[in-house]
Amino acid sequence: MGLISAERHEEILATFTYKTFESENRSFCVFRFKNYDTQKEFTAVGSMLPDSKNVPVKLTGDWELNRKSGHKQFKVAYFEQAQPTGKTEVVAFFSALHCGIGKIKAQAIWKHFGNQTWEIVENSPERLLEVPMISDRILDRFRDAMKKNSMLRKLLKMTSKAGISLSGETLHSLIDRYGSEAEELILANPYDPCGAVRGYTFDRADAIAISLGYPLDSENRLVAAICKVLEDAGSAGNVCLPKDELLTGLIKFTSCSREKCVEAIRKAFRDRKLRGANNYIYLPKRYEQEESLSQNIFRLMTSGLKPITQIENLISDYESANFTFADCQKEAIRNVFQHPVTIITGGPGVGKTTVIKGILAVHQQVFGASSDPILLAPTGKAARRMSEATGFPAQTIHSAVGWRGEEYDFSGQESSMLEGNLIIVDEVSMMDQAIASILLSHLHPRWVKILNNRI
Repeated sequence: MGLISAERHEEILATFTYKTFESENRSFCVFRFKNYDTQKEFTAVGSMLPDSKNVPVKLTGDWELNRKSGHKQFKVAYFEQAQPTGKTEVVAFFSALHCGIGKIKAQAIWKHFGNQTWEIVENSPERLLEVPMISDRILDRFRDAMKKNSMLRKLLKMTSKAGISLSGETLHSLIDRYGSEAEELILANPYDPCGAVRGYTFDRADAIAISLGYPLDSENRLVAAICKVLEDAGSAGNVCLPKDELLTGLIKFTSCSREKCVEAIRKAFRDRKLRGANNYIYLPKRYEQEESLSQNIFRLMTSGLKPITQIENLISDYESANFTFADCQKEAIRNVFQHPVTIITGGPGVGKTTVIKGILAVHQQVFGASSDPILLAPTGKAARRMSEATGFPAQTIHSAVGWRGEEYDFSGQESSMLEGNLIIVDEVSMMDQAIASILLSHLHPRWVKILNNRI
C-alpha cells in the first residue's frame, strides 16, 4: 500500500460516528466521522481506526476517490489521540479505554478535577487516586491501557510511513510480546519479530527497514532472509535445504555478496536460529518435527508387536461374500497384520479404499467385539468420504489429537493417546510435517497403523 509523504498529509480533528464496514481483524475499516471544524460527516478508510464516540482524534492522511461510489473518502495513514475538552468528551475517553473506569467513575473524576482532568491524565495520573472510587488496581489498569493505546498509535504511524498495513491481531501481538519496548525494538532491528509474531512477515519487515534507512546488507536482514528462504522452501514441500543450495538461494534473494551471506548463516547458527544435519540446514521447528517423526516411526517399528498370520481363510470368506482381490491387494492386507506400520500407496482408482474395507472386515473377524478401529483423514471432506466408503465413522486428524492450529502443547500427551487397536489414516500425502509429527506421537506401539497414501 503506497502512501504520500508525511509532509503532504492532511490532518483532520474529528470524532467517530458509526461503522460502515470493518474486517474481522480490523486491518480494513470504513467508518464515518464528524469534522470538528466544519461539523460535516465524512467517510474514512484505514487500519485499526478509532471507534469511540465523543472521543476526539486527529486523523492524518489524504483524500481519495472511491472508484465504486464516486465519492471522496479520507484514507487514514495514522491517527493520534486529541485532547478531550468538556465533561462529555472526558467521560467518553475514560469509558473507551475499558480499564475499569466506566461512565460513573469517569464522571466522578471530572467532578473532582474538572478542566484539569487531561493535564492530570498526561502528567500526574497517580492523582486519580484522589477520587474515592479509583483504586490502585484500577489505576494500574488505566496506565497499562494508556501505554498500549500509545504504542498502538506509534506502530500504526511507523507502518503507515513504510507503506504497509498490519492487522489488528498482528499489532496487538507485537504489543503483547514486547510491551512498551515494541517500537524501540523494531527501530533497532525491524526483522526481530519475523517468525515470532504471526502476520509480521519478512516483506513487511523489509518495508519498515527500508523506510528507516536500514542497510540492505545488514546481518540482521540476512539472518531473517535465511529464515524466509527456508520458509519458502517449506511451502514448496522441502523441510530443509542442502547448505550450498541455501547459500545460493540467499545470495539470489538478497543480492548480497557471498561473504556476507556465509557470515550470516554462521551467525544464525550461533544464535540457534538454524539446525543442521548431514549437510542439510533446517529451521529449528522443522528439525524438531522431523526428528520426532523419525523417532516415533522407529518406536512403532521396533515395538515387538506379534504378527497375525492366520488370516487367509478370513480373506477368502470376505472375497466369497464380495469380490476377488488382486494378488497385490491381498498382499497389502497380509502386511497390515504382520507389521506395526504399513504404507499402502498408489494412484487414484487402483483399489486402495477396497483394500481398507477388506482390512476392516478381517480385523473384525480377528478381534471380534474387541475390534476398535480409528479412521482418520487430514480434512473434513476426506474424513466424510472415508466414512461413506467404509461404513465406519471417521474424523479429522486435528480433531483426534486436539490440535487447533496454534503452537501445540505436548503436555498431557500420555493421557491423550489414541484409543483403538487399528489406526487407519487416509490421504497422508495431504498431511504437513507438523500434523504428521503430532499424530505419530499419539500412537501407541501396541496398535496396528495403516497409512494410505495417494501418489
